Amino acid sequence: MNMAGFRAGTSLHAQLAPRWSVSSGLWLEWKSAGNVDYGSLTKLTHDTVKVPLLVHYQRTDKRLTPYFSAGLLLEKLMYFQHSNPKPSENIVLIDLAIEPQLKYLVGAGARYRFNEHLAGIIQPTFVFGARASEQTYQLSLQTQLVCRF
Repeated sequence: MNMAGFRAGTSLHAQLAPRWSVSSGLWLEWKSAGNVDYGSLTKLTHDTVKVPLLVHYQRTDKRLTPYFSAGLLLEKLMYFQHSNPKPSENIVLIDLAIEPQLKYLVGAGARYRFNEHLAGIIQPTFVFGARASEQTYQLSLQTQLVCRF
């Protein structure tokens, strides 16, 4: 099922070498989808917490440079709702017992340095996860504002 949503979060970056860095943080994601299921409209809602551990590489030290990311995401589904507008068919599921899932993230985009303290990053990312019963894929466009102290 295709779901659309929004992700927001914060990360801390640590520079390992002149063009290499690592980051980790906390991301919150909200996704929902609506479809027609057996003649009735169904709405699905997911709220997820993600903890990334990523390695980043920027190709040059120029103002505009290619930027690559790869790493792991620990993902925990916090809330799941399946609802139907017909009162007699409304189902709400909250299952906090779903175990966290480890997923893989890769991204390739660009980093633009505005000045010595501020940069912007934009990169399409691909996330892949697999469990015994399912495989999940996620494509997203990630934008970041990086402040350097």
